[in-house]
Amino acid sequence: MKVTLRDIAKAAGVSITTASMALNESGRLSEETRRRVQTIARNLGYKIRPPSPARIEESSTVGILLSIDADWAFIYQFVRPVVEQIKSTLEEQGYATIVIPISQKDPVDDIYAKIQKSNAIAIASLHYGSEVLFEKLENAGIAVVVVMNSNYQAQFYSVCADDYQGAYEGTRELFRMGHRKIAYFDCLRQDLPQLLTDRYFGFHKAIVEYGIKFDDSLKIRVEVGNVTALTEQLKTLLRDNPDITGIFALDDELASWIVAVLSHLGKRIPVDISIIAPGDVLEYSLPYVPQISTMRIDTGYMGKIAAQMILSRVTQNPEGIHVLKVKEQLMNRGSIGVGPAGLSEE
Repeated sequence: MKVTLRDIAKAAGVSITTASMALNESGRLSEETRRRVQTIARNLGYKIRPPSPARIEESSTVGILLSIDADWAFIYQFVRPVVEQIKSTLEEQGYATIVIPISQKDPVDDIYAKIQKSNAIAIASLHYGSEVLFEKLENAGIAVVVVMNSNYQAQFYSVCADDYQGAYEGTRELFRMGHRKIAYFDCLRQDLPQLLTDRYFGFHKAIVEYGIKFDDSLKIRVEVGNVTALTEQLKTLLRDNPDITGIFALDDELASWIVAVLSHLGKRIPVDISIIAPGDVLEYSLPYVPQISTMRIDTGYMGKIAAQMILSRVTQNPEGIHVLKVKEQLMNRGSIGVGPAGLSEE
């Protein structure tokens, strides 16, 4: 039976990434660990190939997978601090970083070939997710850290926002401000089905705790970019629920569309309807961007801890799958007014 990298890692009591670096003469390992892994590999009958000069020279490279699909264009400003913090944190420790542009349409083998060509010893995947690709990379000794995608937290090292708690606290803020009739708007986001689940469940938990009956008709799925359909959905919502005073939106990009349509319909934010959303995807310093109160995600901090997780994976042998969740913080920009029930202190 052919000896695999996984067999060697198990026998040596190290991670697959550590075993790969020991056999390829790459990464930052102690000589004792490197020699022990190599000895075990030889004893198991594994033939160690000398690394190429190019691999030795570029063995401290970490790749960052970044989608270039049009569906994700609106988040580039949002993820820029993640990329910058990963880059600066790793460079302080002597590692180089390279951004690897990818598309959801790219075959896994093509993305894998790009990564192999970059000689990366680890990968940070921003939003993009593929179990097949991540397994293939891990089996090849390339450490994977998934960033801003909670779909894979049970299988791979991950750094993500606490979307459940953020939605829960955002909804409670609407209640605290006196709103009792609240609608929930969401939309499909590429590669992020867990995002929709976590944010709705957090929203619903707050609803249940306040003892408020939530009609399913108040949970509205929006087609991204279809302003005509959104306009009709909001008209129907306001006609059937004249007492509605609050909206929780999946993210602030979607919230900005809702605000624009409500304004067109003659509704004032927050005088007539208050709105909150997780995110801070929008560039709020721009004068034409509506000021939406959000449950802010600190993307710079996420980048920093993602880099630290990568460093831990390529220099140590942490046990099990580690997942770090970043708490979302309320950012009050004035889109939540006092509702019919009045301001309450909690």
